Amino acid sequence: MRLSQQQINNLPVDIQGERGELPSYKTKVIESSQGQKQVVFHQTAVVSFDQETITLNTGGWWTRTTKVRMNQASATFGLGFRVFQKAGEWFVDFQGDAQPFSNDRLELKWKPKEDREDLHKANGEGVSVNA
Repeated sequence: MRLSQQQINNLPVDIQGERGELPSYKTKVIESSQGQKQVVFHQTAVVSFDQETITLNTGGWWTRTTKVRMNQASATFGLGFRVFQKAGEWFVDFQGDAQPFSNDRLELKWKPKEDREDLHKANGEGVSVNA
């Protein structure tokens, strides 16, 4: 089931999930020597990301708090996704496309914001030239 952008925009916003800060209760951030970061809630890496991939993992815990931690991680690290629930089914909105969770894990391909900005500059986009 796919949702239109208008349907996504009409969904209620989870205020707690939009704060943009990760609480310390049962939550930690781990960074590997290869640059991968993991947001661990209890004992589950609910969000893992590196320069190419974002992995969302419920660990079988389909709870409001799991969803909130995922959204807080997205806001904190500028990952650009939003997890939401409609009619009991979980979805992730990423780059204007809402896709359902088909199981406990969902993988998204992405480029960090800094890389996207560098690419635009290299292509001459967003660069003003004063003559």
